[in-house]
Amino acid sequence: MEGAQTTFYKLNEQGGTIGRHSANQIIIMEESVSRSHAEIVFRDQDFFIRDTKSSTGSFIKIQEHQCVFEGMIFEMGSN
Repeated sequence: MEGAQTTFYKLNEQGGTIGRHSANQIIIMEESVSRSHAEIVFRDQDFFIRDTKSSTGSFIKIQEHQCVFEGMIFEMGSN
């Protein structure tokens, strides 16, 4: 039986992008994840994640952006 894979990423105040394309800081190689899926930005001493108009949407279809806090878990595709 295969267990779930868990991957951790650490971003600084420069934030980062998430998607399948190799130019992203966080790369998720799965067809259900867009080439440019989402980005994490640092603003007003907080981190936020927002969908970058991906074709499949991010995490329960974020409309604008969502505040990110330590320990928060995101799922994209089956990851």
